Amino acid sequence: MQQTTNSILMIRPINFRMNEQTAVNNYYQKVLDNLLPESVNKNAQQEFDNYVMKLKSHGVQVIVISDIEGSDTPDSIFPNNWISFHETGTVGIYPMFAENRRFERREDILDQLEEKGFVIKDSIDYSDAENDGIFLEGTGSLLLDRVNRKAYCALSPRADEDLFIEFCEDFEYTPVVFSSYQTVNDKREAIYHTNVMMCLAETFAVICLDSIDDKKIKVMSAPLTFGRSIMKIIASCYLATFILLITIGILSNYSFLYFVAVTIAFILAFINWQRCLSLDPKANFKAFISNNYVGFFIFVGFLSQS
Repeated sequence: MQQTTNSILMIRPINFRMNEQTAVNNYYQKVLDNLLPESVNKNAQQEFDNYVMKLKSHGVQVIVISDIEGSDTPDSIFPNNWISFHETGTVGIYPMFAENRRFERREDILDQLEEKGFVIKDSIDYSDAENDGIFLEGTGSLLLDRVNRKAYCALSPRADEDLFIEFCEDFEYTPVVFSSYQTVNDKREAIYHTNVMMCLAETFAVICLDSIDDKKIKVMSAPLTFGRSIMKIIASCYLATFILLITIGILSNYSFLYFVAVTIAFILAFINWQRCLSLDPKANFKAFISNNYVGFFIFVGFLSQS
């Protein structure tokens, strides 16, 4: 199982511009003064073509499919919002918030991919949820940890919790639900897509913790941010700290009670480190709370010598 892929689908834009239908909750979009939509699209196409060349030069297989001429699909360049691909050969089809984005879903794209040798065994289509005003916009709304089978979702008008749970049941992921915000006109507004504030790669993760107002969720997100490599550094820091504590006890001729307290603290710290290694958010939060006991027993050790 891999977290990333060397084959990607890209849709070349035909009518790229600011989308008035998505701008109602995508506060990053701006109207560019003195720049016509035609010029915006031309610039987008040039950047698109350059990016495709750059990816190919690094050995990435890029399948380029053009948007349909004359279509009102300004966001077609983001196909990951309406479709996701999985190692089982199953594809997910998703309900879109904006009406003009629903036209991006095209059966012929799947046909072209199969013609190029990609195996599509099955599809799970959630798009009917649009009729009930329920949305979940693909891997914009979902951040998938494919290796550890965890799915992260920041709730927003484009990410419904119940439908997210249904996705996790269908694709066998453990759900992690939270809320993420940005400040707009001095008001905290939900960030529209999870992948705007976090990403997960093979050996590192990026997350904007300042966007998460719930402090508990920030702690639960820490293992995702740190990863296993940093956890080894944390383990080294733990070990160095306790070696120093033992050295202090020996040089100061502290009593047996001091060494017992420090040993208990070390055992608790080791248990907490193992919890965090699993990269499980709930286990990480338990480790954070349990660290209070580590400090408590160190304090008791020194207190016993006063």
